[in-house]
Amino acid sequence: MTTETKLNHIKINEPYKIMQVACDVTTKDDDGVITKVERIRETFIPTDTVIDSERLNALNLSDEDKKVITDATSNWTDEIKTAYTTYMEENS
Repeated sequence: MTTETKLNHIKINEPYKIMQVACDVTTKDDDGVITKVERIRETFIPTDTVIDSERLNALNLSDEDKKVITDATSNWTDEIKTAYTTYMEENS
């Protein structure tokens, strides 16, 4: 059996650039026949980590699709990260 994960879409929500990601996971038997297709959805926030971080509780995106990493890197500026952190602190 083999599985293949394919990025379906990324939605970036304003104002804090929260990313919603959908991937399709296809499972095939040994003959190459598709036995299961599953949609996986994940949400990533600006305090998640792209590669390495000192934040021990941050989600590490380094194993995600390159498009997810590229979008996170380009959208999660220091300004966005600070604004999101401030918002969470003020509303928790």
